[in-house]
Amino acid sequence: MNNNLFSHPINKILFRFIFILTAPCIAFANGSDTNVPLFHCDEPDWSKFAVYTQTHNEQVHICLLNEIENHGKKYLKTPYNCYFYIAQADYYRADHGNCTHYAQKALNATNKPRDSIMALLLLSRTYRANDDLSTAQSYTLQTLNIAQRSSLDEERAFAYIELARINYTLNDSLKATEYLDQAGNIIENTENQNLKGVYYYQKARVQHWYEGKTNLDEVVAQLLKSLEYFEATANHTEIATTLDFLGSCYWRKDEYGQAQSYYEKSLSIRKKLGNNYGQAISYNNLAGLSYKQSNIQQAIKYYKKSAELSKSIDAFELLQLSYANITVMYESEKILDSTMLYFRKEIAVMDTLKVRQRTELVYDLQTKYETREKEQQIKAQKQQLTYSGLTMGLLLLTVGLIYRLYRQKTQVNNFKNQLFSIIGHDLRGMTAQLHVAQRSIERTHKPLQDPKLAKSTSKMGAIIEGLTGFIENVLYWGATQTDRLFFDYQKLHVDRLVSIVAANFKYDLARKNIALKKDIPQDFHIYADKNTVQVVIRNLLSNALKFSEPNSEIFIQAIQNPNYTLVKIKDSGIGIPPDKIPQLFTTNKTVSTKGTKGEKGTGLGLWLCKEMMTKNKGKISVESTPNEGTCFILYFPNHIESNG
Repeated sequence: MNNNLFSHPINKILFRFIFILTAPCIAFANGSDTNVPLFHCDEPDWSKFAVYTQTHNEQVHICLLNEIENHGKKYLKTPYNCYFYIAQADYYRADHGNCTHYAQKALNATNKPRDSIMALLLLSRTYRANDDLSTAQSYTLQTLNIAQRSSLDEERAFAYIELARINYTLNDSLKATEYLDQAGNIIENTENQNLKGVYYYQKARVQHWYEGKTNLDEVVAQLLKSLEYFEATANHTEIATTLDFLGSCYWRKDEYGQAQSYYEKSLSIRKKLGNNYGQAISYNNLAGLSYKQSNIQQAIKYYKKSAELSKSIDAFELLQLSYANITVMYESEKILDSTMLYFRKEIAVMDTLKVRQRTELVYDLQTKYETREKEQQIKAQKQQLTYSGLTMGLLLLTVGLIYRLYRQKTQVNNFKNQLFSIIGHDLRGMTAQLHVAQRSIERTHKPLQDPKLAKSTSKMGAIIEGLTGFIENVLYWGATQTDRLFFDYQKLHVDRLVSIVAANFKYDLARKNIALKKDIPQDFHIYADKNTVQVVIRNLLSNALKFSEPNSEIFIQAIQNPNYTLVKIKDSGIGIPPDKIPQLFTTNKTVSTKGTKGEKGTGLGLWLCKEMMTKNKGKISVESTPNEGTCFILYFPNHIESNG
């Protein structure tokens, strides 16, 4: 399937909102009345705490942290309840780092099957929200195992539904349908209206995911059935989510009036619940619908309202997407000052997100450390080890010496890591500002009126792109030299991975009028580290762009054989002389050739690509004919034994 990656940019952004942010939340909490009382930490109604985690999550987080200081015995009786409800509150305010931290604490604080299941499902949902599907699936399988051993049928149904969600995200329709059928067998014999609502909602999502516009009437029928069950339990949080999904279905049916009606009903419920995150989603959906009907000004108002709500609750992912949409809107209206203002805001939020992602990584590592510590404590309790005083003294002396050496080495490494982090942040910030300035010049001045300026800005863009690539390569090289590069092998969707990288080259492709085409089957996956593979693809795509003539094309293809998945990146550029090919992947001799528009390189990128592919247990090769083009081929093994 040969298709151009870039249609109109706004369409790519808007549909990402509609079909990702309408995902429901599987929970065991009972429904809630929309007339939610005000929450006061001094005298809360603890029987409604599951509702408060959704409607007053910030206050709940603070209140329960104080409760933990009283050892969880003042109101909620056990530390488990405190940890779990903090985690649930953090989930609803999209603070996934804190959520995993406290959900793991809740899991470690209980031996009760039903409590363990709730904590495990919350962990699964959180990792799934962060696209870590392998970890999410691991937690859900643990849930299923406990539910089966404890004969908890309804909890087993929730686990099957969660597994279905994970597998349809992995494009495995067979497994997703199989898990839903297993949940359906349990639901036939239950009176749990909320469980039935969740089941029919997920059934609609799976059907929508694989059949899309061809069978929307059946999807709507499933959603209306789901809505009936949620209304029977007064579960207004899920009612709002279902109404959102109905609005998206009617949008796809081109029935915009009905779509708007459902979106507005969802927004009204979320306002009554005080659910700021949900309101931000509703405003985004209304904005997208307004844009679809060419009402740009109304769309901008909705996006600004979404951004205001997202900022108030630190929902940075949603805030970034809102700013991105506003930027595109103003750009389409040729309002330069506002375009630049919101582009800068988007860049600032992206920096904040990077810091938050690092914090979440720390929480994740701390959680894993605490789990391992608990396992080691249990093991130590089962073992009775005796040592003489002399042996213990010698052991302590040895450990003390090793620790001292380790501290000295750690201090040096920490200094190097901090230095690279500071330099990387500052350099990335400066190149981002250069990009902003260069694109501002291109938008402000018409190239045909000033050919010299057009040539200069084009050359400036090429230089900035080269500098950005060089900085990224040097920082990754530095990471390999200071042991800061960690590899997280996981199942990656090839087409999605390529599209994310390719989106960064939109302006550079337009500058040389180069078409980027691809032929990647939707069911192709690889097992590799996401960050380093993106570095490899970015370097190869940058090279292809650098050496391609204007008005040509770059082609990305993926094929499979029994042992490898191959990703080919081919250009129709100037090619590589045969005598230079053996030197491409080494650092002994720097091979750098100017591009068709004078773009410069350092020769470091291809060596880095080879290193990254080796770390990912793969390999890289090249085929090239002078004046006809070059094709780089990435080989990813279909199975990595060390990672199961």
